[in-house]
Amino acid sequence: EASGGRLEVAICRDVSERQRTAEALARRTGELAQARALERLRDHVYSSLSHELRTPLTVIRANTEMLQEEWPDDARLRSLQEAVQSLCERIEALLDHAALLAGDMPLYVGLLEVPEVFACLTARHRAHAAASGLTLHVACEAGLPPVLADAHRLTQALTALLDNAVKFTPAGGHLGLRGRQEPGAIVLEVWNTGPGIPPEVLPRLGETFYQAETGDTRSRSGLGLGLAIARMLVALHGGTLKVASPAGGGATFGIWLPLEAPTACAAGGPAR
Repeated sequence: EASGGRLEVAICRDVSERQRTAEALARRTGELAQARALERLRDHVYSSLSHELRTPLTVIRANTEMLQEEWPDDARLRSLQEAVQSLCERIEALLDHAALLAGDMPLYVGLLEVPEVFACLTARHRAHAAASGLTLHVACEAGLPPVLADAHRLTQALTALLDNAVKFTPAGGHLGLRGRQEPGAIVLEVWNTGPGIPPEVLPRLGETFYQAETGDTRSRSGLGLGLAIARMLVALHGGTLKVASPAGGGATFGIWLPLEAPTACAAGGPAR
């Protein structure tokens, strides 16, 4: 009041923005908690289902092998055995992927000679490549130092890359293994002369269950876990998986492995 009376001042503060931010944060927190719970449930179902499938499949595989020995020329038994083997490989992939997601896969490292790893892979995959009308090439720099790695898991990662190369290379094409050294790292490459990888597909390679769409029925086989498992196995070794696909076609997947011991290995784990 102008004549010496009491002067009252009111201050208002708009807290609607702060309230909206708090509500958004609460929603996001709830969504993250729900996502983590769903992820735990998925991993549990994933692993449990895989184990439940593995047990009867082991029995079926053992019996089909015995029957195949007794009737080696039976085409139906041969087809059955191939189907069971394919299903077993898919179950193993599911179990490996679940273990990698959960961080439950140790590495048992030892010093590996790259030419010996390549020789093992060549023995396994040359017939596979030839059956698809492809030629497999192997090249390795002289004097490569040994690499510290889990032999089984490194072979598994390279096998996934080779299978992928066979799948996406038309008959009459070529694929290969190449080993070389860079400062501080050994580089193991799998290359092919296929049609190449579209630029929009490159960022998605290695995603779980992702399979690129092509007109070749071979490319649609499998679960889409091979490259995802290979990427995680390489990372477990402290390495990096890189892919390059020039505009003219073809693709090269390279595994960069550090020359020092991987930090994720099991302490004192025996070499395989």
